[in-house]
Amino acid sequence: MLNIQDIKQIEIELSSICNASCPLCPRNLFGYDTDLGYQKKNLTLEEIKIILPKGFLSQITFVKFEGNFGDPLANPEILKITDYLDTPIKCVTNGNFKNKKFWEEFAERETTVEFGIDGIDQVTHSRYRRGTSLQNILKNASTYIDSGGDAVWKMIKFDFNQDQIDQCRNLSKEMGFSDFIVVDHGRNSGPVFDSTGKLIDIIGNFSGSLDFQHYFTLHESGEMLLEDIDDKPCKTISCQSLNDKMIYISSDGHVYPCCFMGFSPSKYGRGRWHEPVNKQLSEIIKKNNALHYGIETCIKWFNSIEERWHRDAFENGRLIVCDNSCGKCR
Repeated sequence: MLNIQDIKQIEIELSSICNASCPLCPRNLFGYDTDLGYQKKNLTLEEIKIILPKGFLSQITFVKFEGNFGDPLANPEILKITDYLDTPIKCVTNGNFKNKKFWEEFAERETTVEFGIDGIDQVTHSRYRRGTSLQNILKNASTYIDSGGDAVWKMIKFDFNQDQIDQCRNLSKEMGFSDFIVVDHGRNSGPVFDSTGKLIDIIGNFSGSLDFQHYFTLHESGEMLLEDIDDKPCKTISCQSLNDKMIYISSDGHVYPCCFMGFSPSKYGRGRWHEPVNKQLSEIIKKNNALHYGIETCIKWFNSIEERWHRDAFENGRLIVCDNSCGKCR
């Protein structure tokens, strides 16, 4: 699928820790913080040096700081790691971390920062980006831009903020953002629970259960099976990893072809879509922790993935995650 010399780009989950409680994020249970089966940790600079030795880095043209579970700015060594990688970097963040000095210094590196900002006022923005301050994010973005940094405003479209898109776009231009992106990625419908499990909001046109105990029980003792998945196979897979020549490295040092496969396959997703999806992956993943094995060893199991695309049904081993993420029928 990918040989070691083919890899040109890397996506790294520098941290699986976050200061926000976005209710439709896979790191929590609709806003309720509980152990969902992934390790909460930061990749250290020394671990990065083991995973990505300088000889391998010499072929890398671009690195993206983003992850499935955390915010890269939660990593206290992000500046040192950026300097070690010494390559163009895009950092995807909620922007509610760090101080003025950090943002001035980060702007001095060859970086682009994608700020997640979902409204023109605090009430609208924090309806999804719970636990973050719009005022603080805009202040950080302003410092970064004024210090020469390249900033992108990324806004998730919801039914409650779509009337503010033009206002946000105009503000982004006034502040000096280089781009404004609106995304509609499916995380826009569901219940919202607080730290006690109490229902406090409903986002989007959601018709499912509003009972917290229902979801908690599924997570604790429920089970989702392959036959519960209603996805259908696509005729063609256009693999993001192959197209971009990119691999994904999680905060615990595991290596996957892409972030779609990087949801802690051995532990994450009980009672939800990822349970049967990750069960399929666990059957083919071999030695893939780059803290214990070289990067070349960690990508060898990738070769078993492409063969699965030619199988006729998920029951026969066709990978649900590939069809769902990179199938041309989606």
